[in-house]
Amino acid sequence: MADQRLLDELRRGVQNWNWWREERFRFVADFRGAELRGRDLRGVSFHNADLSGADLSGADLRYADFVQSQLEGAVFDGARLAAADFQEASAERSRFDGADLRGAKLRKTNLLEAVLPGADLRAAELARANLTRADLRGALLGDANLHEAKLHDARLDGADLRGVNLTVVLGLSEDQKQSAKGAGEKGSRLTQWIMRFR
Repeated sequence: MADQRLLDELRRGVQNWNWWREERFRFVADFRGAELRGRDLRGVSFHNADLSGADLSGADLRYADFVQSQLEGAVFDGARLAAADFQEASAERSRFDGADLRGAKLRKTNLLEAVLPGADLRAAELARANLTRADLRGALLGDANLHEAKLHDARLDGADLRGVNLTVVLGLSEDQKQSAKGAGEKGSRLTQWIMRFR
């Protein structure tokens, strides 16, 4: 259950919250199950916060800081998350259906069984992310960095992989490659990667 005192501070505005949070950086801010749908939270710091089960669908979270935060089961459907920082966050079974994650930093993020159909992940940093059993159907991954990302049993049907850096991706099967768009195109880095390891 979210801490009402923290919700009250957040309602006073992002600038106020970030200042307040900086003064109390060491504790884990409890926003479990918080209802934050459609809120304007651009640039908010949720660094090391617990947002498990929170609903942030449709929220404007561009440039937000989720580094090392707990996001298990959180809902970000349709959220604006361009350039947000999720590095080393735990986002198991979280939902990002149709979310805008262009240029987001998801390095070492745990996205086990995350739901990302139709998400825009163009130019996102996904190096060493865990996308095992994630749903990426129809996702836009153009120019994303998936170096050493784990894609075991991930759903990639209709995902756009044109220009993706898939060097040393872990667990990517031939079926996954065939189900994604752009996987066999001449200029794609995926094609170069497949040719190199045949």
